[in-house]
Amino acid sequence: MTVEVLFDYTCGFSHRAQYWLNAVTVTEVVWRSFSLLEQNRHDGVAVFDQPELADNVSLTALAVHEAVRAGDGDLDGYRWRMFSAWQEETGRCPPTTCSGGSAPPRSSSAQVR
Repeated sequence: MTVEVLFDYTCGFSHRAQYWLNAVTVTEVVWRSFSLLEQNRHDGVAVFDQPELADNVSLTALAVHEAVRAGDGDLDGYRWRMFSAWQEETGRCPPTTCSGGSAPPRSSSAQVR
């Protein structure tokens, strides 16, 4: 079974999904970056084209994610570290609340892209 997840690092639900998917057996998890800022914008200008958002943590994290992907880097590791930094270390979603008892990272038996 393949599961596709659209995520934004600032979304607590995306972070929880990472733990939930870690706890189940799936053949493949496909993570696709998705900007909540873009989804929720109210004007006609894409958030990626707004200079005042150039240092926005959400957009920066997603840009680095794409750079790691383009460089064939450790996307799974980056995703766990970024979610942990934004959600857990800041107290937005403590590990005991977010994890539901499962532990990162996913086993190497599942393919993650």
